[in-house]
Amino acid sequence: MPVLNLSTLGLIVCGDQLLLPMFHFAGMPFKFSYFVLGLWFIHLINGSGRTRDGHALRDFILFSSLIGGIISCAIVGEIWLGAWHQISTYSELYRSLAIYALIILSFGLGRHIRFFDFKILYYVLAVSVSLNLIFILFRSGIPSWILDIYYPSMYVQDINLEGVTSARDVLEIARPRGLFGNPNQSALMINIISLAICLSLRNNLLVAPKRLMSIFLIFGPVIVSGLVASRGEFIVSAVLGYLNFRYAAASLGNGMRIFSTLSIVLFPAILVYAVITNKIPPIVGDNIDRVVTIVNILDTPSSGDQKSESVARPLVFLDLAMDRATNSIVFGTGFSSSNYYPYQYITQYYHNDWLRLIVTSGLLGVVAMIYLIWRFCYPLGWPSIIPFFLPGIVNTFMLSIPAVIFYFLMVGAMQRVTAERRS
Repeated sequence: MPVLNLSTLGLIVCGDQLLLPMFHFAGMPFKFSYFVLGLWFIHLINGSGRTRDGHALRDFILFSSLIGGIISCAIVGEIWLGAWHQISTYSELYRSLAIYALIILSFGLGRHIRFFDFKILYYVLAVSVSLNLIFILFRSGIPSWILDIYYPSMYVQDINLEGVTSARDVLEIARPRGLFGNPNQSALMINIISLAICLSLRNNLLVAPKRLMSIFLIFGPVIVSGLVASRGEFIVSAVLGYLNFRYAAASLGNGMRIFSTLSIVLFPAILVYAVITNKIPPIVGDNIDRVVTIVNILDTPSSGDQKSESVARPLVFLDLAMDRATNSIVFGTGFSSSNYYPYQYITQYYHNDWLRLIVTSGLLGVVAMIYLIWRFCYPLGWPSIIPFFLPGIVNTFMLSIPAVIFYFLMVGAMQRVTAERRS
């Protein structure tokens, strides 16, 4: 497959994962770009997708082997669980295997792209922030045909709240949902783009944005994360906003640099003034208050009630996860559930990727994932590990399919460029 086509396929995957809704086929999540990844893999195994860069293929094989090791441990654990208990359903096994396969394919495609246009990330971020603001500000005033695409009947039924029977009802819930139906997911999808831009700037893959786009890059994710009241993602957006400001400031003129600095100082001051003087709508104020409560949570993390509603929420499930993991600590106990303690809950219930990993794939799986991050992600810069902590330990990153596909596609694409520079 020509190099130009690989670049085009990469852009299609980015647009589909970051901006378009998730569809479902027979209850399984589905997007058009899954076909694109499969098409690339077919070309690869046929030989026509290979490049002259043998390092790309070797990296793909190593990456696939590490993910394959995680999968193999989980399957051993699945067999162990089935031998001792009657498994309720295998749906979580199938879903998890599909996610790992998509991770492999996305990294492989990225690693084989020689000329990915990282500049497109600026425009994707602008569109993503704008769409989220439209869904947050206009809510049920959005045309029905758009609502039906992003908020299908299946999603409305899953909300399971009294009086919520349509997409318009969902959007009128006090806490804004954003573009993708879940406030944390909507904020994550914007921050993952901001992270990709941050790593691109750090590795000199992008020219720093000028004027309006730089302000948009710094404040857009922060504003959306605050409006949807996603506490963990608000922290991430603030950190990335600061880093992007640092990377962009060097290329800005003196006037723009001063304007950006003043904006960073004045924006929170104006926000605080608006909250104190009740100059903002009550619903927006309530959501901002929810973000601000993170200070109280970090100060007093011992309360069980606070813990269940805060960034410390995953600690509530630590004992449950460890009770399951210690029954097969080396290989794990697989993805499925049964009717017996501590296997009653599906593994995504822990709201923590690392607890889920040690439960499903054991210590071997954890070691494989740590090595994968150290070998392929960390060389791009320490910000690359942010998703594995926030939302990785307070919600989930590895189960956020669009975010994780885009992330590893970018890791592969950046690895390709940096490897060529070293050679």
